[in-house]
Amino acid sequence: MSHEKKKTKTKFKIKNEVFREIWSLALLLLGVFVFRSMIAEPYVVPTGSLKPTVLPGDRIFVFKASYDLKFPFTDFSLYKVGEPKRGDIIVFRYPRDPSINYVKRLIGLPGDDVEVTDGWITVNGKPLSVEPATEGQISALENGEDGASYYFEKIGNTIHPLQRVEEKSRREHQHVIVPKDKYFFMGDNRDESNDSRYWGEVPKEYLKGKALLIWFSLEWDGWFPRIRWERIGKSLTQ
Repeated sequence: MSHEKKKTKTKFKIKNEVFREIWSLALLLLGVFVFRSMIAEPYVVPTGSLKPTVLPGDRIFVFKASYDLKFPFTDFSLYKVGEPKRGDIIVFRYPRDPSINYVKRLIGLPGDDVEVTDGWITVNGKPLSVEPATEGQISALENGEDGASYYFEKIGNTIHPLQRVEEKSRREHQHVIVPKDKYFFMGDNRDESNDSRYWGEVPKEYLKGKALLIWFSLEWDGWFPRIRWERIGKSLTQ
């Protein structure tokens, strides 16, 4: 074989190897994007609307196939996995701007009669059970803040801490019948949460998935971040 033929063969072999590597990388990236679209995805929580349960800077792991297995990159449901339950913490697309993701606690299911009076909730004629937190329970909340009062609220099978800030309490009364295929959400930081009380219910197809746990957490202290080790691995389900 001549030198030129060997050189051409070598170049062809190298091109094939490069093409295979690029193709393998492309398939890997596609697989990652499909997995994030259909199965699970991490989210960063930017606000304190779910305090004291979830803090700004928490990184939460969201199981996107908890309710529906959707066709990749669409809202089309391939298979019904389960139904959202009152008390679930869910990531969804903000109804007024679907490009933004919100995370709140599910309060009202389709058809539910929901009343909110000064932040206290009644569902289908039954007030949610609320008990003041004890001193021991408050001290166990590593994210408690000055001036706030703490309670434990029960909704469905979920019991979760609730934060109230008296000077920011909104003296409202709302009565809503949740429409078909829509959901009513509120934050655990009841007086500082922008939620369904102010912008309405969330369409079913906007639900992205159920928050399962906190996989990482950062708090910015001045110029430097602090890892909140105590929050890593904290479950968000009951």
